[in-house]
Amino acid sequence: MISKVGRLSKSILAAVVPLIGALAFAECPEGKIEVVRTNPSGKTHTQCVSENAAAGMGQAADNSAGTVTYATFTPLGELVPGGSYGHQMWDISADGSTIVGIAKSLSGFEAFRWTETDGMIGLGDFDGGRFFSAAFGVSADGSVVVGRGEEDLNFHWPFRWSADTSGMVALGDCAGDLGSTGAYGISDDGTTIAGACEGTIYRWLDGAGGIDEQVVYEGLDQSVPFDISADGSAIVGQVYKGSEPFAGYFYEAFRWTESGGMQPLGTVGDGHGSTAFGMSPDGSVVVGRYSGHGSFPMRWTEATGMVPLAGGGGYARDASTEGLVIVGELFCGDASRAVLWLQGGDPLFIEDVLESQGIDLSNWWLLSARVVTPDGRTIAGEGVVNPPATCEEIDDDVDKQLWVATLPLP
Repeated sequence: MISKVGRLSKSILAAVVPLIGALAFAECPEGKIEVVRTNPSGKTHTQCVSENAAAGMGQAADNSAGTVTYATFTPLGELVPGGSYGHQMWDISADGSTIVGIAKSLSGFEAFRWTETDGMIGLGDFDGGRFFSAAFGVSADGSVVVGRGEEDLNFHWPFRWSADTSGMVALGDCAGDLGSTGAYGISDDGTTIAGACEGTIYRWLDGAGGIDEQVVYEGLDQSVPFDISADGSAIVGQVYKGSEPFAGYFYEAFRWTESGGMQPLGTVGDGHGSTAFGMSPDGSVVVGRYSGHGSFPMRWTEATGMVPLAGGGGYARDASTEGLVIVGELFCGDASRAVLWLQGGDPLFIEDVLESQGIDLSNWWLLSARVVTPDGRTIAGEGVVNPPATCEEIDDDVDKQLWVATLPLP
């Protein structure tokens, strides 16, 4: 049984955050500058802000330290009061400023885009049918979002949304009435998108002549591309083998590249399949789960093949640059606990890491860490507010709250 009681010694925790900082990369993305923010209690942390942000320029002129001295934890809130049922988080921008996913709105389940400045904003839906949309991916600067919307009942369209367009724009001629249809990942510059339509996996390229549609894989429904690399040249996900699985697999993780094409990733040992949920920005490290008697977190590289991550049953969801920080969850009863792995080592409960930095999480249970920025410092996921004492008491159908946390530099 895993309770809220601390599980890691103070000496181990004292070394965790400096190690994350040592593994991370401090440079801000192009068009951003690093500034030092000071909170009301006098503590400071660095942020990457737009070059033309007046407040950022002012603080950049006044501060030269450039090091984070404390952690932060921020709930994302809700689209409507009491609307946390069905909340899901799917992606974070490379600069950590923007998070996208699904939330409950007055109209129905709706794609959202969250920023610290604007909070959670609904992105709408296509006309016709029931109201339903979901956001699965976001560009590096947070300006472009992809996902799926519903036009007629159970008739989905992949979409691309950007701040400079009027709402959602359908991608290609790719509508489907099955659940895998949608746009799931987008390159850093927002020009290359990975998606699926009833089992066919696509890559959409935004060229001078408009959207160019490229078929990556033709398969069965539930074949899904869950992530795309920063430059759009690699895609990972799962292919579905059907009710009578080939070679014992129902699902198998894949990695597709422009240079090498489709590459099945197999499983671990005598496992029964696998799924790739995410990868490092350059696509060299793939993370996800493999199945045996249950599901277990895994890491894949060309050199090692698929290897299990420590900790038991669970999922690995996303990876930082070079896979140095991997985030996900470990199972606990019908619920789970948010964890991170450093350099493929033992899992660390994110609650422990944050509480060791002075964050009060006594009224939170962090269920899952879904995404991490390339520098490994910003992590976001799902949790429960005012939870019971142990995971065995958490209902599997619980209302989820979303959160984002930053970890300090050494």
